Amino acid sequence: MNNYIFENRRTALYSQPLIWLLIYGAFNSISAQETVSFPARSSDLINGRYWTVAEFSEGCCKMDFQVKRYVNNHWVGADDQGASLDYGVPLYAPANGEVCSCWRNFPDENSDQIFKGGNHIKIKTAENNIISLNHLKPGSIPQGLCPNNNDNTVYPSNMTHQGKWYVAGYIEPQNRPKIKEGEFIGQVGDSGNSAGAHLHMSIAPVIGIDQFGREDVGNERPLRFRQAWGHSYTNNQNVRPEGWYRYLGGEFTNNGFKIIHPSPFLRRATMDAGSIRKVDVAFISGDRFVTALIDSDHKLKLISWDLVGLDNIIRREDIEAGIVSDVQVIKGQSDDVVVAVKALNGELKLIWYGITPSGAFSRRAEISAGLIMELDLLRTGNLPRLDFSFVTVVRDATSNLKIIAWDLRSTLSGSSIIRRGDVQAGRVSSLSSSPAENFRGLYTAVRDNDNNLKIIPWRISSNGMSITRGQDISAGEINGKISIVAINQGACIAVGDSENNTRIITVESTSDGDIIERKSTLVLNEVREVNLLSTPNAGSNISAIVKDSEGDLRLIGLLINRDGSNLRRIGSSVAGNASQISADGVSRSYPGNSPRDMILTALSDSNGNLKLIAWDTNLNNPE
Repeated sequence: MNNYIFENRRTALYSQPLIWLLIYGAFNSISAQETVSFPARSSDLINGRYWTVAEFSEGCCKMDFQVKRYVNNHWVGADDQGASLDYGVPLYAPANGEVCSCWRNFPDENSDQIFKGGNHIKIKTAENNIISLNHLKPGSIPQGLCPNNNDNTVYPSNMTHQGKWYVAGYIEPQNRPKIKEGEFIGQVGDSGNSAGAHLHMSIAPVIGIDQFGREDVGNERPLRFRQAWGHSYTNNQNVRPEGWYRYLGGEFTNNGFKIIHPSPFLRRATMDAGSIRKVDVAFISGDRFVTALIDSDHKLKLISWDLVGLDNIIRREDIEAGIVSDVQVIKGQSDDVVVAVKALNGELKLIWYGITPSGAFSRRAEISAGLIMELDLLRTGNLPRLDFSFVTVVRDATSNLKIIAWDLRSTLSGSSIIRRGDVQAGRVSSLSSSPAENFRGLYTAVRDNDNNLKIIPWRISSNGMSITRGQDISAGEINGKISIVAINQGACIAVGDSENNTRIITVESTSDGDIIERKSTLVLNEVREVNLLSTPNAGSNISAIVKDSEGDLRLIGLLINRDGSNLRRIGSSVAGNASQISADGVSRSYPGNSPRDMILTALSDSNGNLKLIAWDTNLNNPE
């Protein structure tokens, strides 16, 4: 059973054990060895703090987790004032499912009036396991997730324990709130049988129905985490760049203390450069990338950079190329790039640069293509069966959407940029585009004259001469910028909505290039601006490169099924102030490791200077 592609499902459970057993036997005969996300986010911790496995006194499969920091040559669990680093840290659902037991109002104490797990939430997952998270902070579990204790009742009326359940905490099947992976579930506390603030977590299979008509739960199994990073734990040694490894769904057991970085994104290298107004970035290989930036004098500058090892960025060569107001850059055919610029007079100009092994630039060809108001530039290298090189998607001088296919040609007589086919659509006020994955063509996401989002698929002939429109879809009124990226069988779109939230929307499309339907929606309410990025090894999982409500760069992992269903948010990382962000991803190999993706974020920091950050990623689904 592939436990990464199933939607949340709700089993109708009845009070009559015989009926329940029949249903249970028909639909839930096998409990999967389920992988889950770690129930916390790196972005909620101050830099230098990590989650750790605290102790193993309860065996392989009942884990206690604590937050620690490295200071004075050893790891400690308190700040300089002696306060716990754990208390109040946010927690998130590690899997899809439904809440089957909960209590939220116990005080931070241990008495015979309090369940051993204190404030807790138990999730019955879509894979028929029970995940238990215990000792949470009083009142931190959302009321909607705890219907049997959503008022101010502190202690239950009775402490009866039947089978594996406290009766007062158990939620009858018909009343169970559904929950999605990544949804906020509470904060770390110190309630119940706890010697200090920490998170106690376990997973166990449902093996049948007990004599009381409730789920019979088997022995705890090892947790299996994915899309996060681990490191060995030694009390007198800090983390090392080469010590990190990816969690890929293997058993998480008591074979040594561990440090956990609960995010798919691990910061590797940082480089600062001069003052900029705008920047775009493109990889041309696993070890080289190019930044195209507009400096403080409006001059276009191209810089080549190399990634060396795990944590070094080295500047190679640069070239200046005139005064412009906007720029984008993509990889060309091999060791080259195409740069699209908007000149100060509004003219679109395309420039083709070769890059030598040392990183020097040589100008090969250029062409002008009319007046524009907004531009997007797409490489067709990932599009199937195409023999042209790239596409420009622009809002022209009259605000009409215009798509043009282009080719790069080198002959003995010289190099040239050749215009192929084009198509024009109606007036738009904002746009974004992405190559499609399941048909030969691309998607555009636009804001139309009525401020509504419209997602349009475009089929392109193999030679680029014919561009035809497929069946589109509208998705409500929007504000702000748009970002779209393809998934295996559709597209994922980030937009600002009419309520000033950022919404992530997925749609499904056919192999003929028609959009079938809207599939999922997710709200990111702490985000101002989003750039969506797909990477080579992540499948339909997406990296959201965002500027949050504090103006900081944040990377958020989005997990999505191939058809756009089951969209959910997992771990995230944060990295300082950013006024303007660009990003690109590439597959990179390391000795002894399978290929994985690296993301390069290029941003303008709080002082207007260029900052480059390389991120190792773990968005791959476990095999």
